[in-house]
Amino acid sequence: MAGTHIALMWIALTSVLSFLALCAVGALLRHGGVLPPPTVRSLSALLIQCALPCLIFSKVVRSVDVHTLPSLWPLPAVFAWNTAVGAAAGAVVAFVLTRCR
Repeated sequence: MAGTHIALMWIALTSVLSFLALCAVGALLRHGGVLPPPTVRSLSALLIQCALPCLIFSKVVRSVDVHTLPSLWPLPAVFAWNTAVGAAAGAVVAFVLTRCR
């Protein structure tokens, strides 16, 4: 089970590294004056909101089969936990900031 999780983490890491390489190329093009700032903002939003999640999903889906799927139950549980804790922390911060005014 641990081997499956490590393999999936490696796949996700390599996807993020290829994404960072793409970002580095964009930064070089921007620094060289090839891309104007509005184009950079649009491409950045496209990369963050669409390309990176699609890249990670496509890589992870290839490595999961019917036999390894049951061992991956912690992934959605961790996602739900992180989402709930993040939402609660955001609510606390919003409450504190509105009370301070």
